[in-house]
Amino acid sequence: QLTAGYQLRPRLALELGVAYSGRTATNAYDGYLIDEYGTIATEYRYRNTTTARTSAVSALARYALTRQPDHRLQLAVLGGGTLLHESFYSRGSQSYGAAGSFQTTPYAVRDSFNNLLLMAGLGLRYRLSPRFGLNFDLATNYNLTRPTTFNDGFSGSAALGLRYWFGV
Repeated sequence: QLTAGYQLRPRLALELGVAYSGRTATNAYDGYLIDEYGTIATEYRYRNTTTARTSAVSALARYALTRQPDHRLQLAVLGGGTLLHESFYSRGSQSYGAAGSFQTTPYAVRDSFNNLLLMAGLGLRYRLSPRFGLNFDLATNYNLTRPTTFNDGFSGSAALGLRYWFGV
């Protein structure tokens, strides 16, 4: 994730972040379908390639709980939101039949959706030098758009990063 921020006050900063990830996975299965009598009814072959892409834009406020901004170790509370876009493309084929006489059916499915997440958490910063520091953020997110029965809309996130200050 790439993040840029602006220090409004000694203890308050605003940040804007963008992130992207993509992955492709391929699966292949060969097997037999067995009827209720335990005999081989038919053979099958399944081939699939799925590509998933995720893009996120986040806006975050960071408020330092440590009163002295020149301390090496700083603790902060975080709050903000994220717009998350996910897209999937699955394609492949399914084949059924007896040895040598397979009937193959190709398929392709596309889907995409957007989610809006609220985020709250804690951040820890350790200043390595006047310009560099290490950050560790731990947060909980609530999906406003699509909570599920599996997680009730809550998820967690953690981030470790290197920070560079441009200002004086």
